[in-house]
Amino acid sequence: MATNNIYTVLLFFLTTYSLPMFSSSATPATLIIALDREQRAVVTYVGNFLTKMLTELNSGSLKSPEHVRAHLLPYLGGLPALDALLIDDMNNGTCSVCYRSNETRSSLLNLRNLLTAEQLEAYDEQSACYHTLTNRIMEKLPVNDRGDILLPAGGIESDSQTKSIMESLFKSKQYNAVSCRAQAMQS
Repeated sequence: MATNNIYTVLLFFLTTYSLPMFSSSATPATLIIALDREQRAVVTYVGNFLTKMLTELNSGSLKSPEHVRAHLLPYLGGLPALDALLIDDMNNGTCSVCYRSNETRSSLLNLRNLLTAEQLEAYDEQSACYHTLTNRIMEKLPVNDRGDILLPAGGIESDSQTKSIMESLFKSKQYNAVSCRAQAMQS
């Protein structure tokens, strides 16, 4: 499974960026370079999680939005949020992930460790606004009429879904890695 995730992530990067703002003659390598460092870092890190989760969802695994959010939030928070899974408590009004789970922490660390040290450093040094990023991603995931189950995307590959989500975040300016980094530095 880990090998499949690595290949999925590699495929994601080789096929992802044919954004409308780039000319159609640009090659994938050129398009990846055309993204700024913060965008590449976010796409790489988020893509690692989303592609795995969407592959499971599209393969028939039922997932509630709450289940995905409970895993996405600490993952996007990087090591500080993953470490919070060891000590956080919902009764603390300033909790960051608001629950404890060694098993979840271990699974998310394993997923995170599929990325290279350079990819992790590029994401981690941003101090991303992971609550905002989590909310924006969750808004992009289709749910059933009751809103309690995520819907698989029929006939759409997981990496294409991830690409679409990330494109919409960056194109609509719903998530700006640079401004979030600046906000974190001011805190």
